[in-house]
Amino acid sequence: RLVFGYLNVPTAEHKVEGPAHSITFLGVNLDTRPMQARLPPDKLTHIRSVLQDFTCAQGFTKKLLQSLLGKLNVAMKIISQGRSFISCLLVLLSRTGP
Repeated sequence: RLVFGYLNVPTAEHKVEGPAHSITFLGVNLDTRPMQARLPPDKLTHIRSVLQDFTCAQGFTKKLLQSLLGKLNVAMKIISQGRSFISCLLVLLSRTGP
């Protein structure tokens, strides 16, 4: 905070965190002790719920597929190799009509 004040950088006090070993940055929990990045539990639960809805559905709309890909894309911020796992869904999305 002192450095920001010295540099005249405005800060929103309600958004300031730390110092801590674990913080949430751009929707990702960063933990410096085990050097891990993970999704917060609420986002992980929501992604699992969307996946469950998708797998139980007998059919799906383009909007549901876009929603699923959007949620999985959030997870790709952490799992860089995960892009190959959703590539078939991206191909399916490109083949669907408007």
